[in-house]
Amino acid sequence: MAFTKLKQNLVFHVLFAVLCCLNERFAHDLFYTSAGSTVIAINPFKEIQNLYSRDLVMAYHENTEVSYCTQNISVLKCAV
Repeated sequence: MAFTKLKQNLVFHVLFAVLCCLNERFAHDLFYTSAGSTVIAINPFKEIQNLYSRDLVMAYHENTEVSYCTQNISVLKCAV
């Protein structure tokens, strides 16, 4: 029973840390975040200049590796 409570507590703190990181990135107009093999996209509900510029779209279209196109995608790094 104690292990289950500890596990629930850990899950809560990890989720809280992830949400804090996403909130901080959102505050700086960074709407795409890579978390391992998953990309988290947050709708900004406002127009962002050059978010889908032709150059950026072409860079993603021409490259198969995300590492070459990191202008709007950043790896999620949270201290837990």
